[in-house]
Amino acid sequence: QNPSCGRGRQNYRPLTRARRTAGSRRTPRRRWISRRSATPSRRRFVQRSSSSRGNKSLRRAEQEWNASHQEAVSLKDEKANLEDKMSGLEAEADRLVEREKRLQRMLDTKDETIRELSEKLEQRAIESMSLGSSGRLGEEDMWKLGLTLEQISAVDRIIESWRESYNAKTRELQEVTSMVQEREDQLSRVKGIVRRTMDSIRASYQRSSRDGTPTRDESLLDASQFNGVEEMLGSLAQFAANKSYTVMRLEQELGRKRAEVEQLEEEVQRSWVSSHKESELEYARRELEQKTAECTELRASLSRKTEEFSAAQVELRVMHEEVQSAQDAAAHAQSQLRASEEEMARVRREASNAAMQDVTRMREDLEKAHAEVLPLKEQLNRRTREVRELNHMLKAWEAMRLGKDAQIASLMERCKRHEEEAAEKARSVDSLRRKLALAGRDTSLNNSLTSSRARHIHVHMHHQPSEAGSEYDYNGMGASSSVRSSPNY
Repeated sequence: QNPSCGRGRQNYRPLTRARRTAGSRRTPRRRWISRRSATPSRRRFVQRSSSSRGNKSLRRAEQEWNASHQEAVSLKDEKANLEDKMSGLEAEADRLVEREKRLQRMLDTKDETIRELSEKLEQRAIESMSLGSSGRLGEEDMWKLGLTLEQISAVDRIIESWRESYNAKTRELQEVTSMVQEREDQLSRVKGIVRRTMDSIRASYQRSSRDGTPTRDESLLDASQFNGVEEMLGSLAQFAANKSYTVMRLEQELGRKRAEVEQLEEEVQRSWVSSHKESELEYARRELEQKTAECTELRASLSRKTEEFSAAQVELRVMHEEVQSAQDAAAHAQSQLRASEEEMARVRREASNAAMQDVTRMREDLEKAHAEVLPLKEQLNRRTREVRELNHMLKAWEAMRLGKDAQIASLMERCKRHEEEAAEKARSVDSLRRKLALAGRDTSLNNSLTSSRARHIHVHMHHQPSEAGSEYDYNGMGASSSVRSSPNY
C-alpha cells in the first residue's frame, strides 16, 4: 500500500477537525440544528466520504498498478529468458549446420581416400599381375575406409582366393609360355634345317645346271625327312593354335577376376557409404529437425508470451491512465522512497565496509596461519629428509645383513664338508683297525703300530684349518673322540 494515502488522510483529518471546530465556534450553542447550519456539516461529511472513497480508489489503483508492474517485470524477464533460449537454439542450429558441413567435408575426404585406395589397389593388382608379387591391401587402408573387422576379414579372404587363383593361372601361363618357347626353339631349329636343305638343293641344282648333268643328293632330298618336317610343322601349328586359345581363355578369366575385384571395391564403397555417410547424415538431420522443432515451439511460445505481454501492456496503459490522478500523492512517497533508498545505500555502505574489514581481518588471520605453517612445513621437510636418510641406512644394513647371511651360509657349507671329511677319516681308521685285527700280529706290535698310527692321525687332525677345528668342537670333537675312545688305545 502507498503510505501517501494514510499520510494524506492524517494530514486531512486535522484540517477537517479544525474546520469543524471553527464551524462549531461560528454556530450558536443550541441543541437544535437548523437547515442552514446543517448544510455545511453535510457538505463536510460528503467531502470526508468522497475523500475516503478517493483514498480507497487510490490505494486500489496503486495496488493494481504495483501488481501490473510486477507482472510486466515478470513478463519482461520471461521474454528475456525466451530470447536467450532462442539465441541458444539459433547457436545450436548454427553448430549443427557447421557439424553437417564438417561431416560433408569428412565424407568428401572419405570419398577421396576411397578413390586413392581403389587406385592403389588397382596399381597393386597390376604390379602383382606383371611381377607375380603378393600385393596386399593394408589394414590401415581398410580402416581408413571405415570397415569393420569382419568386413576386413571377408575382403582378405576374397583377395586371398583371388590371389591363389591368379597365382595358379600365372603358373599355368608360365608353363604354357615355357612350352611355347620350347616349341618356338624347335620350330626355329626345323626352319634352320629346312633352310639348309633348300640351300643345298639350290646349290645342287646350280651345280647340275653348270655341269649339264642333274645330280641328286639322297641325304638332302629324302621324302620321309620332308614328310616328318611337314608333320612337325603341322603339329607345331596345332599346338600354337591350342596354346593361343589357352592364352585367350586365361586372359578372359583374368579380365573376369578384375571385374570381380572392381565389384568388390564397389561393394566396399557402398557398405561404407551405407554404414557411415547415411547414418551420420541421418543422425545430424534428425538432431537438426529436433532442434528446429524445439525452436519452432519456443518461437510459438514466445509469440504467445509476446501477445500476452502486449495485452498486459494495454491493461497497464489503462491502469496507468487510472493511476495518473494518483501520481501527485505518490510524489511524496517517492521522495520518502528516495530517502529510504539513501538510508539503505548508507546501510549497504556500512555493511560493505564492515565486510571489507572482516575480509581484511580474515586475510591477516590467513597470513598469520600461513606464517605459522611455514616453520611446520620446514620441520616436515627436515623430518622427511631424516626419514629418507634412515631409509638409506636401513637399506645399507639390509645389504650388510644379506652379505653376513651369505657368509654364514658359506661357513655352514664348509662345516658340513669338514664333518663329511671327519666321518670319512673315521671310516678309514675303522677299516685300518679291522685290517690290523685280521693280520694276526702280536699284541705289542699291534699296540705300537696302532699307537703310532693314532698319533699320526691325531697330529694330522690337529693340523687342520681353524674352521675344521671349530667344526669338530661344535660337533662333539668329531672323529678324533671316536679314535681316542677306541679300546685299542
